[in-house]
Amino acid sequence: SSRFIKGDLLCYGIEERSDGKWKYVDAIGYDQLNEELGVKLEVRSQKELFCKNGNIRASVKIKNGQGETTEFNPPPNWYMLLVQTTRPFMVSLVNADTVKEYAQTKGNEVSFKSGCDDYVQIASEEIVDIEEYPFGEFIKELAWEIF
Repeated sequence: SSRFIKGDLLCYGIEERSDGKWKYVDAIGYDQLNEELGVKLEVRSQKELFCKNGNIRASVKIKNGQGETTEFNPPPNWYMLLVQTTRPFMVSLVNADTVKEYAQTKGNEVSFKSGCDDYVQIASEEIVDIEEYPFGEFIKELAWEIF
């Protein structure tokens, strides 16, 4: 489906723009890996992902229900990169602890429930400074390429 093509293009774009530092590995539990930093990214994109008040509006699927378990325990070096694909375009980064806090299970799927406002917005129409993240400069460059 076009949803998977969009995700693949985004992930390959991250790898290309980072000169291969953020490899698209499409592994169980994460899409991108920066071996030098030891950081993993799960990349999710969606229309109308954020509310006007800034909260995450949509329920974002973390695990797709094809497995046999709903166990979700990402390591601390794991982040979820959220990309809103409709105007206003936005890119945000959510750490593992926050994703665990907002995780909900339904059957054998795990989703990130709506209402969260604990994330770092790293791009919209303008870039927001996020020096607290070790790969902030790369993400800033990536955001310019996406938009």
